Amino acid sequence: MLLNGEVDAAFFVSTHLASHVINLIDSKSVKLMGLERAEAYALLYHYLFLLKVPEGVIDLEANIPSRDLTLIAPTTELVARPDLHPALINLLLEAAKEVHKFGGDFWDKTRALFFHNARAQFNGQPRPKRQMDLKNGGG
Repeated sequence: MLLNGEVDAAFFVSTHLASHVINLIDSKSVKLMGLERAEAYALLYHYLFLLKVPEGVIDLEANIPSRDLTLIAPTTELVARPDLHPALINLLLEAAKEVHKFGGDFWDKTRALFFHNARAQFNGQPRPKRQMDLKNGGG
């Protein structure tokens, strides 16, 4: 839809290495854009983080992006019922770790921004004691 002009802009929550993002970048008819007031969004919504994308970091030779960009990126909480068996929780956490390890060097250098303990609550309840340390690649 973006490539054939049916829509003017789109937001994606994915890595720059996702096939749909690569196809759009390779098309040369679509350009990456930063988000104006990104810092305000990140301050107002605790689950959003600023992501600085330097000029040329996606493709140095083609100079993509053609200028420094400021984006926002959301964090994600994995939530389970209190009665879910701990063994299943471990399996789910390992599966999430495997699925989200993809991303490349840029992701590896910025991923610590997205896995943290700040301000996490669900239905007013504090963060559970059990969590995965994804910053250090551990379980």
